Amino acid sequence: MKNTYILEYERAANNLKAAFVAKYFGRDVSDVFWIGGVIGEVLAVNDYFFDLQDIVDFIKYNYTKKSMFEYYDYNLKLRSEDKYPINIKNYRQLK
Repeated sequence: MKNTYILEYERAANNLKAAFVAKYFGRDVSDVFWIGGVIGEVLAVNDYFFDLQDIVDFIKYNYTKKSMFEYYDYNLKLRSEDKYPINIKNYRQLK
């Protein structure tokens, strides 16, 4: 049986998932799942991948759908070049 704190964490992670998917993908969602079934780690949405901290930050810093995808592409490009991107919190102010 799962610990009460773990159940609360998973419920919160799933609530964040639902809010994130609704805000940034709307009805254009064909596939949403936690990778490996591990709630609160990496979320797959239509072939995009987000860890829970990114989900929290996009919501917390009120990114628009356009700016979220812009950051996602920027992050992916830099990481493919073995470089480190600016974090979500500071990206819009420093770009």
